[in-house]
Amino acid sequence: MKTIQNIVKTIATAISTLISTLTSTLILTSTLAVILITQSCQQKNNIKMNPPIAKKIAVEFSEHGNTRIDNYYWLNQREDPEVIDYLIAENKYTKEVLQPTEALQKKIFDEIVGRIKQTDMSVPY
Repeated sequence: MKTIQNIVKTIATAISTLISTLTSTLILTSTLAVILITQSCQQKNNIKMNPPIAKKIAVEFSEHGNTRIDNYYWLNQREDPEVIDYLIAENKYTKEVLQPTEALQKKIFDEIVGRIKQTDMSVPY
C-alpha cells in the first residue's frame, strides 16, 4: 500500500513541477509576445512592405440550426497554390515587421531554454 502511495506522491510532485515550469514558460512567452508587438508597432514607420490582404470568399455553414459565414474557409486548402502563395507573403511580411526585434527574440528564447532542464527525457518516476 505504501508503495502505491509513494508512486502517487512522486507522480503528483512531477506533475506539480511540470505545471510550475509550464506556467513560468507561459508567462515568459506572453511577455515576449507583448514586447514583440510593442516593438513592432514602434517600428511601423520603417516597414517597406504592405501587409498581404486575404481575399474574402463567403462560405456558409449550417450546423445544429445555426448558420455562420466563414470568409476565409478557402485558407484551409493546404495544397492550393493560391493559399501557399498567401502564406508565403504573410510570412515574409511578419519577418520584416519583427526584424528589428530579432536580438530581443534570441535573448528571450535563450532565457526560456535556460529555464528548462536539458537532461529531462520524460516525467520523473
